[in-house]
Amino acid sequence: ALYLLLWVAAIVAVSALARSASAAVLTLVGAWTLAAVVVPRVAVEAVLRAEPLPSRVEADLRLQAELRELGDSHDANDPFFAEFRRRTLERHGVARVEDLPLNWRGLVSAEGETLSSRLFVEYAARTAAIQRAQVERVDAFAWATPVVAIAGASRRLAGSGLDDHLRFLAQAEAHRYALIQRLNRLHAEGVAYADDLQRSRDPGAERRTRVAATHWRRLPDFGFRAACPAERLAEARPALLALGGWGALVLALLAGAARRLGR
Repeated sequence: ALYLLLWVAAIVAVSALARSASAAVLTLVGAWTLAAVVVPRVAVEAVLRAEPLPSRVEADLRLQAELRELGDSHDANDPFFAEFRRRTLERHGVARVEDLPLNWRGLVSAEGETLSSRLFVEYAARTAAIQRAQVERVDAFAWATPVVAIAGASRRLAGSGLDDHLRFLAQAEAHRYALIQRLNRLHAEGVAYADDLQRSRDPGAERRTRVAATHWRRLPDFGFRAACPAERLAEARPALLALGGWGALVLALLAGAARRLGR
């Protein structure tokens, strides 16, 4: 409503200040074209050049390369997991993984999940930093056109802006990680290593590697915690200030038009 009111006030002011109706129409159409079409597009192109975001393919290739450097839990000769096995055996005072009080496969899965999740979080943080820089640069154009100002304010107040998106991703990843690690602990503590090894050959072992359904019912549901209204308002404050600046400009135009009509 505020955005539409700004345009109505601008139309009234320009119509009062213009020498003719045709001049007013040309001025208003030109202003709208610049404000709603040209400047927002220029803003996006300028931001993409200043803060380029790696493509999905490029990011995936880099991620896969770094994942391979972490180690292969399925390779007995892998340096990292060989050292992990040595530390685990030493901590429990045994010489073989078969003698561990916990299922070795479950321990390896938990360790592998910790390493890979840490890397995923690092990559997400890098991407989020670039995206935040992009949004900040776009927000600067709010003083060049009220279209950018109203778009930024609307997204933040509605809870659909970048901060809300990143907040959802962070909470979803934390929930996923906790869920997977809970399953890995269940694997390590509730399934015998010997049964795990014989599962494909012995039907009895197949039954013994199953866990009770009660474990699945205990797994928590995901619940997104959105930002409160005060947080949304704080995030939208810069865009609202720019919108207020445009309102002050339009009021000044109206005041000038009123003085001219009075004369």
